[in-house]
Amino acid sequence: MKRLWLAVFLAGIFLISPFAPEVHAGAFNTAAVTQFQQGDYEAAINTLNKALEYNPYNLEARNNRGAILAVRGQYDLAIADFNVVIQSNPYHSKAFNNRAAAYAAKGQFDLALLDANRAVELDPQNPEAYYTRATIWYNVKAYNNAQVDVTNAQRLGFSPPEVFLQSLRAVMDGR
Repeated sequence: MKRLWLAVFLAGIFLISPFAPEVHAGAFNTAAVTQFQQGDYEAAINTLNKALEYNPYNLEARNNRGAILAVRGQYDLAIADFNVVIQSNPYHSKAFNNRAAAYAAKGQFDLALLDANRAVELDPQNPEAYYTRATIWYNVKAYNNAQVDVTNAQRLGFSPPEVFLQSLRAVMDGR
């Protein structure tokens, strides 16, 4: 009986609270991250779409959806999501970092480097931003810059994939 009362009470909060859309969007976002980690990208995107139905201004849901779209190779859709996040919050370093990776995947290294620089500038303690920029430097054959950024990423606790480190060492040693 107590559980039934609690369920009815909580349902009432979600249905009448002015914060209900935000609460629902946050719960959907959390569920989508779990689905993504389990490899169920389609379900994660559907869940994030639901989060955005409740609150179209949920920047984390939009950024996460963009990241999943990028993993699926849908770079233009991903970039569109990152653009919305950045337009809403020009200090969202993760969106800049994610958009940099999407641009790099499309071979647009000039745009990727601009975004990667901005991500590092906004959050110099984010090791993923340094790693993203290192991969861009590597692709434009600026190996010394790539090495500096890999070192910064490692200093901040990031472990780059061994295959990337070996490839970077090989080109650095072959100079």
